[in-house]
Amino acid sequence: MIQLVQGAYAWSAFNAEKKFNFNGHLLRTAEGTVIVDPVAFSADDLAYLEAEGLKPDALVITNRNHLRERESVLKRWTIPTILHEAEAAEAGIAPDRTVKDGDKIHGLVVVHLPGKSPGSSRCTGRSAACSSSATR
Repeated sequence: MIQLVQGAYAWSAFNAEKKFNFNGHLLRTAEGTVIVDPVAFSADDLAYLEAEGLKPDALVITNRNHLRERESVLKRWTIPTILHEAEAAEAGIAPDRTVKDGDKIHGLVVVHLPGKSPGSSRCTGRSAACSSSATR
């Protein structure tokens, strides 16, 4: 896990099928901490989260193809899954909350970016931004 800028962290996991790394992100604001499109955490990643006091308040999936390690995250933390309303029907999961363009998630603003899928989205804030295009 690395800190990209203040309040924005990333970690990677190699995908043998696609032959490249997938990235997960964690965004911390004054209003809470959000995991975006999680990939598998290594033991070092989890130790870093604990050492830095980074406990997530929500899990955001930016498009239905980024469910990845959602189940393992939910086994570790009891947090809501958030998904754009245009993704909910096709994602194969029941999100705890759906959002649309302009909604806020712990201080981050949702930006709807249809493309890869109808509900592809991005969470953006003052010093952090994370989207499906940035996280594969």
